[in-house]
Amino acid sequence: GRINTNGRLMNWSTSAPFECAGPITRPTFDQLDVIAAYEHQGDRQAAGRAVAERTGILTLWKAQHDNSDSPVKGAQKGAGATQPAPTGMNLPDTFWASRPELAHIRQAAHSRQRSADAVLACILARVAAFTPPCWHLPAIVGAESSLATYVVLVGPSGAGKSSAKDAAMDVLPVNLQSVADDLPLGSGEGLIEAYFDLTDEEKPGGKGTQKVKRKVRDGAYLTLDEGQALADLGARKGSTLVTNLRSAWTGATLGNTNASTETKRKVAKGTYTLGLVIGLQPVLANALLDDSGGGLPQRFAWFTVTDPSIPDERIEWPGPLPWTPLPVVRHGGGLSADAEIERVIRTNDLQRQRGAEFDPLDSHADLVRFKLAGCLAVLAGRTHITVDDWSLAGTIWRTGRLIRTVVKEQIAIEGRKVEASRTAAAVRREEAISTSAADQAIKAMAKNIATAVRRHAQSSCPDGCSKRCAHASTASKHRQLATIDEALEHAARAELVAWRGERLLPGKVVPA
Repeated sequence: GRINTNGRLMNWSTSAPFECAGPITRPTFDQLDVIAAYEHQGDRQAAGRAVAERTGILTLWKAQHDNSDSPVKGAQKGAGATQPAPTGMNLPDTFWASRPELAHIRQAAHSRQRSADAVLACILARVAAFTPPCWHLPAIVGAESSLATYVVLVGPSGAGKSSAKDAAMDVLPVNLQSVADDLPLGSGEGLIEAYFDLTDEEKPGGKGTQKVKRKVRDGAYLTLDEGQALADLGARKGSTLVTNLRSAWTGATLGNTNASTETKRKVAKGTYTLGLVIGLQPVLANALLDDSGGGLPQRFAWFTVTDPSIPDERIEWPGPLPWTPLPVVRHGGGLSADAEIERVIRTNDLQRQRGAEFDPLDSHADLVRFKLAGCLAVLAGRTHITVDDWSLAGTIWRTGRLIRTVVKEQIAIEGRKVEASRTAAAVRREEAISTSAADQAIKAMAKNIATAVRRHAQSSCPDGCSKRCAHASTASKHRQLATIDEALEHAARAELVAWRGERLLPGKVVPA
């Protein structure tokens, strides 16, 4: 077997526990398939649970739900104690040591005791927002694309998603009139409005000035602190938010042609860029992942707000990063890339066009990576994307892909727990209903038996009734819910009947 350019296994061996690739149909397998086949008899769910345990995501979940008295759930006692952290979900030390600006970002994040990965994510989104749209990505395949970059910060409530964003703004404190900075993400129309503002224009005929709303900005840095709000906003009747987010990622034209003259807004293709940061709790990430059919989650790079490398000792704040946005150019512009990057992108795209299998959530993997590489190049002060930029972006993308996989499995685990809880509740309801019906049947049978015994004692059975006689006095619909012995026991306990040997006599209580 071999690994294709999408990172999936193509098996050619008949001795491996996979379907062998044939001359026509060539199935491929992801990492979870391999783990499932060799370690869990092909059970992907079991493999996913094992991955969740190995990466520490279950440990984190248990820590969140621990009922200890500490305000930090599951905190260990003693100075310097830390929580077990997932492995492989953070960018490695070699990544941070590869460039001075990356080392600077990590030091700044750790000085605020925040995840370096999360702060970097926000900084890359800021770079995209503050880079003029004339510096777009080249059209290696398809069309040109803007540098617009979407990132998602994954972590439990209170883990520092919002403060990581604040730290990033201190590291990269850029201020341009042409960029709408640090705006909350609202409606699809609100996204478009971020590029507009009121301007003074001369009235027709030169009689004074008037306020007119015009497009005055070409960049926006938007944030959403809780991803569940994305589902709520997108679910509103007539909402264009999700549609506009998909389009804005590539820099396509935004706007509604059916709007009134007063509200009509249009942001032309190639005239704007966008940096977007969304914070998500793992179990709420389905608010984003649910749109996988539409393609929105495929446009995000995933980062964790958990950082086990934050040291115990206080780290000195290194100050802002000395970075200046690229200038606006009237002619030329556009980022360039090494030939090797173009070759890889073209090869991967060709395989997709020819029908190769790939994870649907990876459908925009190369473009996400290309945007990240572009942001890293611009952060370094360059307009040419090198193989080194591409390599670092690949590390970010692969780490994010693992985070996304673990989050999906945690959602599945939570889903199974919810389903199990619902099933248990349904069983309890059925048992309660069944018990109530059985009780009613027992009481009805006991009354019928007591009535029959009392009537027979005055006529045909002065010495008492037999158990068979008692049985005959009950209704079949009641006997389907309870036994005759249960009814006799209840009747005797209520003193509706009394036993004399094997015979039943009227009790002290007369049935109502």
